[in-house]
Amino acid sequence: MADVKRYGINWFGELDLVVEIDHDVATSDMLTEINSFWGDSSSRLRDANGDVIIAILEMLGQLCFQLTTAYGYGIQRLIREFETIEGWPRMDGSHGFKLIDCDELAFETCDISVSEVIE
Repeated sequence: MADVKRYGINWFGELDLVVEIDHDVATSDMLTEINSFWGDSSSRLRDANGDVIIAILEMLGQLCFQLTTAYGYGIQRLIREFETIEGWPRMDGSHGFKLIDCDELAFETCDISVSEVIE
């Protein structure tokens, strides 16, 4: 039986990302390789109390939230985007990671205020 787990990543109660990881495919070595690909991997791992999954998922959440906010990507477009991002596996489930859902931060004009800055 596959060792598949779902993880929720949250940003300040505003954005949620749900990721499924098949730990039979995404092994400890693979997770360490992903973390090590990016600079400051030791600090990231230390901040995650030595848990490489937490370190990677925090980094993945940051990237997904940036992409959905900057480009308005839906989940399918986000999954396709990872086919071209160096240092990350595909996120369609074929390499042990599957993006399930990702919220998009929407900006409404009624939520934006304007004021004169007096110096």
